[in-house]
Amino acid sequence: MTCFSAIFQCFDRRICWKSTGSLTLLKSLVERVKHLLPRYERGILTWHGYVIELVCCSAYTDLAELGEFTSAKAMADLRERARNAPAHPEDVAMISGKSVIPGEALSDWDAQLRLEYYWGCRRLRESFFPELDPPEFEVELFIGTVTEVRHEADRVILVGDVKTHLIRRNSVFLRTNDAMIPVQFNGVKKIQADDHNPEAKSVSEWGIIVEIDAHSLPDIAEGTEVWLDRSEVCEIPKLPS
Repeated sequence: MTCFSAIFQCFDRRICWKSTGSLTLLKSLVERVKHLLPRYERGILTWHGYVIELVCCSAYTDLAELGEFTSAKAMADLRERARNAPAHPEDVAMISGKSVIPGEALSDWDAQLRLEYYWGCRRLRESFFPELDPPEFEVELFIGTVTEVRHEADRVILVGDVKTHLIRRNSVFLRTNDAMIPVQFNGVKKIQADDHNPEAKSVSEWGIIVEIDAHSLPDIAEGTEVWLDRSEVCEIPKLPS
């Protein structure tokens, strides 16, 4: 099953929970969890999808209510995810991979799924590791470095090892010579390796498409750092009631 298939199932589950009371919600969760393991065993769910479902279910109820319906292996995986719980929904890569900016509806959907996963990990962490402090959210986040600057028509493409999936609607800055240069992020582009150039890299890379002040271009060189300013999303939303 693909990552998107697992996401669709999460979405279907949330629709079923809408406008339900807490008791009905718990019954729905128990029924959901009871059927997850058989679906994994039949190959309908991947292990990754199975564990994500369990984490999301944990956002809505105490782990003890669901533990009897999960395997020991799953509990061990949940424990590890709790240990490495994200500090914020912005740190969750639910619709993951390096893809184009999703449409508005898909972006909102992704945000809801990330919120659900975050709260699931948070509750699991509180259950498994009550002695641990909550992880600290990095408002200013380093997401990669530039290896090449390309000019295509009226746009600039910064090629490099950059975690583009964390950009979303956050402000993007380039750090060079102790200065922070703001750029307008307009999407990502797959940069194919050039088979005719022996000096080209053997694998494709991803570039971020940006708008930038032309006067700043000479300062952008290999090794320039790409940062996010996430100050506008510091507050963590509550789960929908």
